[in-house]
Amino acid sequence: MRQLIEQLVDRALEEGIITTDEVTELDTIEIDENKIGGIMMSNFADDVYEIVQKIFSNLSEVIIRKNKALILKNLNNGKIIWDLLFSSFLPNISKNKFVFKINVLIDDNTIIGDMLSAFDNVYCVRTNVNEVATGLCLGTKHFLIDGDEVSLLSFAKKDTNTSAWVEKGSYIDIPYNDVVSFNNHLKRTAQNLLANYYATH
Repeated sequence: MRQLIEQLVDRALEEGIITTDEVTELDTIEIDENKIGGIMMSNFADDVYEIVQKIFSNLSEVIIRKNKALILKNLNNGKIIWDLLFSSFLPNISKNKFVFKINVLIDDNTIIGDMLSAFDNVYCVRTNVNEVATGLCLGTKHFLIDGDEVSLLSFAKKDTNTSAWVEKGSYIDIPYNDVVSFNNHLKRTAQNLLANYYATH
C-alpha cells in the first residue's frame, strides 16, 4: 500500500499529517496488481483506512492527482486499482483555489538541486546557480489549508537584480538556506498569504 501512494505518504509525513508508526502500518497491506479479484474482495483494516483517509483529506488535490497519474502510467491495472482503492477517498467538495507568486532569494552559494527538490513541480532543471537567471520560474508548491487549495508559484531572484518585471505580482521574497527550513518557510508563507487574502477581501 505504501508503495502505491509513496509520494503522498512522504509528503504527509513531512507535513506532520501522519506519524512514522502510521507509515509502518501502511506496509502491512499487500496488493498484487495482477490479482484484481483479490483487491476487490479485500477490506482495509480500520486503522489503515483511517490513515489513508487522513492523507487524502489533508493534501492538495494537485499532489493526489500527480500520484494517480503515476499509478495509471506504471501499473498494468493502474486505473482499476486506483478506482477500487482510492477513488472513494477524494472529497466531492468544491475548493477555493489560490495561486500566489513569490520570489526565492538565491546567490552563488545556493545548491540549486536541493532547492528544487522542495517543489512539487519543477520548471528549472539547471544545476549551475550561474545559469539560474533572476525571474526564472523555478516551480510550484501546493498546500491544502483549511479546505482551500493554495499554490505558490516561485521565481528566482538575486539581490543584484531588482527589475520591475521580477517584482511585478510577487507577494513576498523568501530566502533559501536548506531544504527543511525552506519547506517550513513555504508552508508558513502559504498560510500567511491565505490569511491575509481573507483579511483584506
